[in-house]
Amino acid sequence: MKRILPAMLVLMAGTTLFYTLRHSTNALRQEAAEARETLTRQIQLMVQARIQLTNVQEQVRELKGNLRDLKKIGGPQAVDPLLSRTGSTHLSAAQSEQMLTELGFNWKSTGDYLVVSKDTLRAVSLDGIRGMKMNEAAAGVLALTPDERANVDALIQSLGRSYQNWVETHAQRVEPGGKVIAQYTLPADADFSQSLSSQFTEGVLSALGEERGNLLLQYSGSWMQDLGMNEDNATTLTVTRYGSGDNMRLGFTLKSSDGSNMSTDVSPYQPFPQAFLPLFPNGWKDLANREGFSLPKSFQKE
Repeated sequence: MKRILPAMLVLMAGTTLFYTLRHSTNALRQEAAEARETLTRQIQLMVQARIQLTNVQEQVRELKGNLRDLKKIGGPQAVDPLLSRTGSTHLSAAQSEQMLTELGFNWKSTGDYLVVSKDTLRAVSLDGIRGMKMNEAAAGVLALTPDERANVDALIQSLGRSYQNWVETHAQRVEPGGKVIAQYTLPADADFSQSLSSQFTEGVLSALGEERGNLLLQYSGSWMQDLGMNEDNATTLTVTRYGSGDNMRLGFTLKSSDGSNMSTDVSPYQPFPQAFLPLFPNGWKDLANREGFSLPKSFQKE
């Protein structure tokens, strides 16, 4: 009996040890499986990250190449392919700036060019047209090729000639009297104004496409207004004299039939009203010669 009891104790201990080792082995197997699964997920994430990094690096190389090409043809100071392609149009301004800085596109690193969003371009105020041709800054921002710019300039000049012919045949002169030394009116002509506007809008969109075309239309608002596009208002230019001798001064008022007007002094530093330039290409000097009055002494210092 004494011999049986130790044997039973040994057997029980062996059984307990067996089940303990079996449980430990199962636990180790489960941990190993979980570790393999975690490692697999990490490897997949790393592969995806490498793919994304490769795509971004390729986009950066492409953008840098585009910038080099644009520089050769006098291209834009602002482009936006990287932000739109990397899906970062929803980033905050600070996040966008940080990302561009990390990629080497910041104020100092890009030389003569700057990468900004298209939304920024829509918020920028530019003179799209000056002197009946595209403004250099606007042409650069919109990345106009030489052919595109030539087409837009030809359209502008064609509309300018049409407007000049209309002004020459429709301008109404009022005989001076009293303090008024010159007065001219451009009558309302809704059909002509709408025709100019339609030709300009259709021509710009055809030449540049919807996105850049609409930006140019936005930048050309002042020029379109000067040519009376989309307006059914008469415009009157009135020049008056006040004071005498060395204190003699001239003032002018530009008044629209919609009630808006502006008044200021005539001076070499005050641009001649654009709408009346077809009648007086040299501005105040041509008007003074036509109406026979003297300009202020400040003009003699030019």
